[in-house]
Amino acid sequence: MAISKITQTIQDGALGLTAGSGLDQHIKVGVASSGTANVLKWHTDPQAVKTEFGTGPVVDAAVYHLETAGGTVGVMRITSSVAGAAGSVTTTRGGGGTSTGTMAVTGTPLDGYAVIAKFTRGATNLAANLASFVYSLDGGDTWSDETALPTNGVYAIPNTGLTMTWTDGETGTSYAVDDTFSFDCVAPGYSATNVGDALDAIRANATAKFRFIHLVGAASSGSGSATIAATVATKMAAEETNYRYTYCWLEAADDTDGNLITAFASFVSARVNVVAGYCELSANGRIMKRSAAWPAAARRMQQTPQRDLARTAPDTQGGALVGITKLYRDEYLTPGLDAARFTTLRTYPGQPGFYVGNGRLMYGPGSDFQKLQYRELMDVACATNYEAMFPYIGSDDLVVDEETGFIDEVSARAIEAKVNGRHKAVLRDTNWVSAVRTTIARDNNILSTSTLKTRVRITPKGYASDIESEIGFYNPALAAA
Repeated sequence: MAISKITQTIQDGALGLTAGSGLDQHIKVGVASSGTANVLKWHTDPQAVKTEFGTGPVVDAAVYHLETAGGTVGVMRITSSVAGAAGSVTTTRGGGGTSTGTMAVTGTPLDGYAVIAKFTRGATNLAANLASFVYSLDGGDTWSDETALPTNGVYAIPNTGLTMTWTDGETGTSYAVDDTFSFDCVAPGYSATNVGDALDAIRANATAKFRFIHLVGAASSGSGSATIAATVATKMAAEETNYRYTYCWLEAADDTDGNLITAFASFVSARVNVVAGYCELSANGRIMKRSAAWPAAARRMQQTPQRDLARTAPDTQGGALVGITKLYRDEYLTPGLDAARFTTLRTYPGQPGFYVGNGRLMYGPGSDFQKLQYRELMDVACATNYEAMFPYIGSDDLVVDEETGFIDEVSARAIEAKVNGRHKAVLRDTNWVSAVRTTIARDNNILSTSTLKTRVRITPKGYASDIESEIGFYNPALAAA
């Protein structure tokens, strides 16, 4: 005889949509310079995150979230099998444009940077010990303090993994005021295998309770993102079979709209949210280009599960996003990715600030899970129902009617009252859904099957994705006539 279990089948398609708890905390997984890989740590203080994990994309993301949305965030350092890389150096001469010094960069970057080194004091050569410079890691938005150029020409940029080395020119003045040396760095990354290992580690942590997982960092192409998404979808399905109901935010590559649409055309998962587009935002003391997933995930954690991520009401759970200075891609100006099931950012004509277009999932045709709130509400209902039904494993409270052989009405109603009470407290009394109801099957041969069959049905709230208004003039005199 098999061991006891509870089987829950999630119904999809009942909303008639056309084709096309740990609720207060989530997990960020990504590259960091220190800390033990694939070990989950919870933090509420940005400085504690930096102390434990050093620097890197997941550190920036966690710090941004805590500074923007607060709360508790889980941080996991992923094994990084893709090294960061520094690009070629571009030199712009200051003064009269006759300086001759050169600069080279070595090392492996720990994060994505747009580095500029700018001379504030010139010198004939290194030996003169007179030159000084400032540097920026974010393309000139913020600058370091003035630093004297070492006489050996070597300067290691703190906490970046990068070293700049200057060499005197053969003739003339080597360094002039406003000489600039700039280069971009690609952050270290991870493979689909690295992602699978990290998500397996989270699943093995049976006590962790969280709302969703945010995979920080992106592949270099749309096709690479789709490969990682396939791994994520498999792992999220495994979480569901383990009675942990959650989903994952994935940052799409900084690729063209066409490449992203093609890469994800055949990908389907109601537990994967792929966020496309990038924005400029302030995080961890820098202004940087980062995935739209960062501000969108922070907004989601400020919302209760029934809220629409596109909510524009200027309250604590809606309105313009915080900390963004510009969008590199605006779904309003260049539509297409929202219809392709990506979560995007947008502007509204005549309204200041930046908003989430829609919180999407990579749903299939006719799916109920076209928006994040449906996913989250169903997950809350599943977790609640699991806890409510658990005490009935091995229960002898199921009296059988002596005439029908089915569960008797008194027993059925008693169970319904308890389970409905639990669902009502979690979903209805919080005003998260319009209605929720549990019924016990009265026609099940429980003596032969030893199976108690139940059905839970949820009526969600209505959401206004489009508004149609008719506006005209009104003349009372003509109306009376």
